Amino acid sequence: MLHGISRLYQQLLFLFLCSTIIISCSQSDTKKKETMQQTKSAPYKKPPSSFTDTLIIEGPAAVFFNSDTVQLQKIKAIIDQEIFESTMHDCFFQQRNAKQVLKKYWSHIRVIEASDKQFLLFLEKNQQRVYTNLNEINDMCGLILFKNGKTPEIADMMNIETALHNYFYE
Repeated sequence: MLHGISRLYQQLLFLFLCSTIIISCSQSDTKKKETMQQTKSAPYKKPPSSFTDTLIIEGPAAVFFNSDTVQLQKIKAIIDQEIFESTMHDCFFQQRNAKQVLKKYWSHIRVIEASDKQFLLFLEKNQQRVYTNLNEINDMCGLILFKNGKTPEIADMMNIETALHNYFYE
């Protein structure tokens, strides 16, 4: 008889634990969906630059670009504050890291800042020209690599060492 009660107790305990796990898992999934919906923001188109100047670039170069102050104010008004701050934080540290890597290992590549320009004009030795309108790049910041004979390319600053090697050596 004692053995039967013990067995019944074990079955009830097992049933209770299983139902608790199922309920907690389903509630967790619902909470995740709610959190994801709250943090999602509508995609935005970067506002146009308040500058219309063109920067002319020759030879191998790493061109860092940032949105100007007016653009940043407009972007801040249309996206969540947390997303804006996070993106600005990422821009700062990714660009700082990329500049350190360029200075230490790629010192022969010229580093150029283009925060007050809208257009980039890349000149090749054969006088071929490649225009880039920074308003068409929907990122608040970035890095464009350029070398004669190759199309300018937006670099992945998270993997800057690989991006530099792949662009300048392949």
